[in-house]
Amino acid sequence: MRRYTENGIGDPERFYDPKSGGYRRAPDLGTATRAEPAADGAAKRAQARAKRRRRRLCIFYIVTFLLVLSAGAFLALKVFFKVNSIKVEGTSCYTIEQIKKSSGLKTGENLILADTRKAETDICKKLPYIGTVKVSRRFPEEIVIKVTAAVARGAIQSGGKYILVSADGKVLEVSGKLPANSALIKGIDVMSAKAGEKVGIKDASKLEILKNLLKVLDEQKLTKITSLDFSKTDKICIVYDSRVTINLGVPSDIDYKIRFAKNILENKIQSSEKGTLDMSTAAENDRAYFDPDYASSASSG
Repeated sequence: MRRYTENGIGDPERFYDPKSGGYRRAPDLGTATRAEPAADGAAKRAQARAKRRRRRLCIFYIVTFLLVLSAGAFLALKVFFKVNSIKVEGTSCYTIEQIKKSSGLKTGENLILADTRKAETDICKKLPYIGTVKVSRRFPEEIVIKVTAAVARGAIQSGGKYILVSADGKVLEVSGKLPANSALIKGIDVMSAKAGEKVGIKDASKLEILKNLLKVLDEQKLTKITSLDFSKTDKICIVYDSRVTINLGVPSDIDYKIRFAKNILENKIQSSEKGTLDMSTAAENDRAYFDPDYASSASSG
């Protein structure tokens, strides 16, 4: 393709087109190809600047939010929610001041940061005759300690000592003599006995049997238990009112056997009778057998 001008060859503005047989204006290819990439580059740079600006604004807002949040937390921990009072509710053999002191909690400390779980553990360990304890926050400025008293359910005989325990196996005290009105617990080998902690027993299964039996006796309100013997786990025996030995057999179905035995003791056996009440097969055949000790009953009468 050749280019011509009206005056000669080389006019960059017009060229001869053989197909049409005439002249027409040539497009400015150089300018077009240079301008389009330049416009695209400027647009991309503007987009990049806008993106960086949005990123910086986002970071700024996040940092500002965290600073405000931190300031709020600081004010809450240092200025607001201070403990102004510690209240004790419930009954126990300890004074309110003893319970407060054992908790380790103090007025003036932050209510949110107060370690209530540790306070509960400390109270139970330092004050053995506390049965249960619940420490809770009462906003905006009070801590409440709710306690119940631990009740002795028996004394384990071990090495010339008597370890007084609650229904859940907690050691209340260690004494050189059997406390009054306490059931004597025999046939259990004690490894450790520290007031305020669970009694350590060589055979852990016996501790579970003991706890379960004491729980059932509490639930059935079967009082006047003189002793409990775990020497043979297939022949667990308890003595009622120092006159009736109850053979429970194996530790299964203890709740049913105790409930059944209570009904017999209260309605079938006279208050002056002595003997042995066999409950070992009660869960299998719904039968119990009482073997009276006529000689003892006659001599006591």
